[in-house]
Amino acid sequence: MNQAFKIAYFPAPNSAEVLAVDGAEFRILCGAEILLARRAYSCLVEPVKGDRVIFAAHESQTYILAILSRPEPEARPAELVLPAQAALKGESLALRVSALAFEATTLTGRTGRAHLSGSWLKLDFSLAHLAAKKAVEVFDRLWRRCGTFRSEAKSSSIKAERLRLEAEKSLSARSGSLDLKAESSVKIDGQIIELG
Repeated sequence: MNQAFKIAYFPAPNSAEVLAVDGAEFRILCGAEILLARRAYSCLVEPVKGDRVIFAAHESQTYILAILSRPEPEARPAELVLPAQAALKGESLALRVSALAFEATTLTGRTGRAHLSGSWLKLDFSLAHLAAKKAVEVFDRLWRRCGTFRSEAKSSSIKAERLRLEAEKSLSARSGSLDLKAESSVKIDGQIIELG
């Protein structure tokens, strides 16, 4: 059975140049006409002055659909603007960059397994707290992966059922005051023990 389909033709989107940016509104120049436009929901790159964009109108509102070109993109890098409560979903995601910087008021992560490797690692915290059932494996792998490990913090806390620190050559600890408490016993074993 042959079915007839109605084909609707829509006008192609127009191109324009961004003249000015005022918050969430953009002044764009199309021919000799200046229009006020907003960024479309799916347009993730924030337009800037001088961009060549394509736009379309919907219910008396003009929307910027995409950015065609940007003069001197090296001097003005692209800025991704995501809507509130945005999420990336996929079976796998790979991010390969020469440098990565991020800022967040709150950072939360959850994973079944985590793996971090590198030649140099530096952590700076005003307050650090680590809680684990077994911290021996964590520190052992961390020391094996890193030739040099340095952590600076005003206050840090390590809580574990079992904790062991092992150094092949020497272990040094310095403090203005030292307080050691044990509920059952304290054992010090060595060929030479110096106190005082």
